[in-house]
Amino acid sequence: MILLANNGSQTWEWDGDDWAQVAGGKLPSRVTSMIFDVERQRAIALVGKQTFEWDGKTWIATAKAAGGRLVYDPAKKRTLLIGKADDSDDRTREPGECDTPQVWQYEPPEWTEVELPHGCSSAGRRSQPQRSGFQPPRQE
Repeated sequence: MILLANNGSQTWEWDGDDWAQVAGGKLPSRVTSMIFDVERQRAIALVGKQTFEWDGKTWIATAKAAGGRLVYDPAKKRTLLIGKADDSDDRTREPGECDTPQVWQYEPPEWTEVELPHGCSSAGRRSQPQRSGFQPPRQE
């Protein structure tokens, strides 16, 4: 397990008994979103417009990303970005036109857009991205 402290300037690891600060664990600035990719056994962080991966010793810069929230899809064993992976769609929308969030799949070293069905509300208002996360199914 890892913990980021002081706006990403420190990375700490838990070994089951104690926390220890990792020497190569400094990120360049504040982390905007972070998840753990269970399939690849890597922590993934967004810092500004850059994706970073924790390899167990240091943070490695990989793909560029314009922003959004990271989530992990355990059913399909993939890391997703809800938002924008790049700045390519910064055009102005027409009144009533949908502004649905984009979904991107992390396929190191890049983000690949996932095609999903989108739609506007019946009033034609823009849909706004919501905060995202993962809740495992309840065990009954």
